[in-house]
Amino acid sequence: LTADADPIIAHVAVQNLVSLKAFEPCLAAFDAGESQKYQNGAALVLQSLHEPAVVSGLTHRLETVSESAKRTAILKVLCRLYQREAAWDGKWWGTRPDTSGPYFKPETWEESTRIAEALRRVVPALDAQTMTLISSEILKNRIELPELLSLAFKVAESSPAARASLVDLLSGRTGVA
Repeated sequence: LTADADPIIAHVAVQNLVSLKAFEPCLAAFDAGESQKYQNGAALVLQSLHEPAVVSGLTHRLETVSESAKRTAILKVLCRLYQREAAWDGKWWGTRPDTSGPYFKPETWEESTRIAEALRRVVPALDAQTMTLISSEILKNRIELPELLSLAFKVAESSPAARASLVDLLSGRTGVA
């Protein structure tokens, strides 16, 4: 039902799979030979599950899946899983909204190192179009890996579309050197 035409049904299906921690069938949506029909819903479920088994399953599939769309979706989920929301200490919520999301106060977790290793291994070999997409995911998810950011700048030098995307994403950040 994650691929249902009714967005409410699809949302409820995704939320139920998250609450059930049903990562195995969601990982199977990225196996070689599987249809892409359920891939978007599976990605939504997986990006909400900060579990070592999810990271292991995604990094394994990153090595075995050759289809560009599936590899890109896996990389996007890994970017989202790199950090998680910090435990609320009762102090960091205020009256001003922060739209730099996906997490208000992101923190790395025990699998962040493995995710970073996978990104460092795969991202330099991507084609320019996929590199632009993944660079934007790295920036949106506030992943601080300087070597990947320098790759994004190299792609932006040769692509006006990538340059515009990079400027948009960097305009809201502080401390960009």
